[in-house]
Amino acid sequence: MIKDYKNLINNYKENLFNFTKYSFFESIYRVLGILIFPIVKHFNPNIISFLSLLMSIIAFWISIISNAFALSYIIIFFLFSFILDFTDGMVARFNKKSSFNGRFIDGLFDIIVFGLLHIVLFETIIKKETNFFNSYFYLLTILIYPIQHLIMDRYSAIAR
Repeated sequence: MIKDYKNLINNYKENLFNFTKYSFFESIYRVLGILIFPIVKHFNPNIISFLSLLMSIIAFWISIISNAFALSYIIIFFLFSFILDFTDGMVARFNKKSSFNGRFIDGLFDIIVFGLLHIVLFETIIKKETNFFNSYFYLLTILIYPIQHLIMDRYSAIAR
C-alpha cells in the first residue's frame, strides 16, 4: 500500500498544487483520490465512474425529498462524487485499462453530475433568492455548461 502511494505521488507530483494548470479544489480532490486509491484500485474504472454518478443522484434525491437541514448531506455526497471522479482516471492508468469508451463515459457522467449539482444549487437559489435576474441568469448558465463541456470533450476526442 505504501508503494502504491509513493508511485501515485511520483506520477502526480507535478500536478499536485500546480495552480497555473489546476484549481485549488482540483488539487484537493486529486490528493483525496490518492488517499482512497488503494481501496478501489482493483475495481473497474467504469464502475467507479458509475459510483460517482450514483453519489450525485443520491444527493439530488435527498435535495428533492428533504428541506434545508439536509444540505450538509447533499454537499458530502457531491464531494464523494467529485473524489471518485478523480480516482477513476488513476485506477484506469494504474490497471492499464484506459480507453476511449471509458473517457467518453467519464465525460458523459461528468456532464450529468454537474448538471444535477447545478439543479440543486438553482433550487436553493430559487428558495432563498427573489431577484428575478439572478435566478434566470444562473438558469442560463446551467443550460450552457453541458453544451460547452460536450463541445470541448468532442474536440479533444477528435484532436487525439
